[in-house]
Amino acid sequence: MPARPEEVWLLHLSDLHLGSQVDYLLCQALIDAAKQTAPLLGCPTNDLIVIVSGDLTQDGVDEQFALAYTFLAKQLKFGWGNAVDELGLGVPAPRLQTVAGNHDHWDGSGYRWSRPYNPRLYPSRFRPTPWRETFTSAGGGLEIDLYGLDSNAGLWRTPNYLASGAYRGADLKTLEQMLMHRSSPRGVRVGIVVSHHALFAPLMGLPQPLDDESRERLLDLGARYGIQMILTGHTHTFKYLPTSRSLPFERIITGRPKVIHELRSATSLKGTPAGGGQGFWLHRVWLEFGKPRLQGWRFQWLPTSRNFAPRNQTPDVDIALA
Repeated sequence: MPARPEEVWLLHLSDLHLGSQVDYLLCQALIDAAKQTAPLLGCPTNDLIVIVSGDLTQDGVDEQFALAYTFLAKQLKFGWGNAVDELGLGVPAPRLQTVAGNHDHWDGSGYRWSRPYNPRLYPSRFRPTPWRETFTSAGGGLEIDLYGLDSNAGLWRTPNYLASGAYRGADLKTLEQMLMHRSSPRGVRVGIVVSHHALFAPLMGLPQPLDDESRERLLDLGARYGIQMILTGHTHTFKYLPTSRSLPFERIITGRPKVIHELRSATSLKGTPAGGGQGFWLHRVWLEFGKPRLQGWRFQWLPTSRNFAPRNQTPDVDIALA
């Protein structure tokens, strides 16, 4: 009997913006692409963890949250005979993990008021942050610790027209306590933070990323306590961005700094399908000779074939996780 693989697969979505402008073609194509991860790349879809790093909704109103969670957690079938369509990813808890984005906090106010933070989202629409969820590989040798943070919680209570982000200081202190008091893993542990705002600004400066203090504090915690990956969204663009972070005397002791890897997803399902900008990440975290590695494939929207697909079977990202 072959050994069970030491791997965990993550489907990383972001910025769904489900609302009045949702495009059915994109929704159906996303479902079809998720099904194709098994025959294309060997992903065990029954064990696939789905992560949404914010902006499930366009305006943060109840009916949009109902639509978003129905689409993510349920699977509806309709049609007759051989012409049966399935709509919805049908991901059960706890394999579905979400955090809020800036649009989710709008509470129907729209861009005109751009409400920065809506405490009523908790706990009815999102799990209170910071949260932790642990997933273990089938063989038991790899442990993934997911941590969720709300990157809107530290904003001033004024309209957030630039869509910037900030962590609440108390949330970062709680996160540090969670990291400090983790039990010893049975095997190899990989730490991943899920948060909406990008760590750094895009080339044009908008939408705004995390504020500098939040970013630096998060990177320090990551280097100190073994957070290797940060899954974000917000800019509606794909991005892989490794960031080096040295602790005191780290270069003297090991000769190299810690590297924390930001992976930014862009899955907008609203409006007319864009020319290749939309899509999602499929991440495989696995052990190679007892050391953790990440392989990541970008599934992008292809206007000509009208589907989401990777460029090829070779990963877009293939790195060691120190």
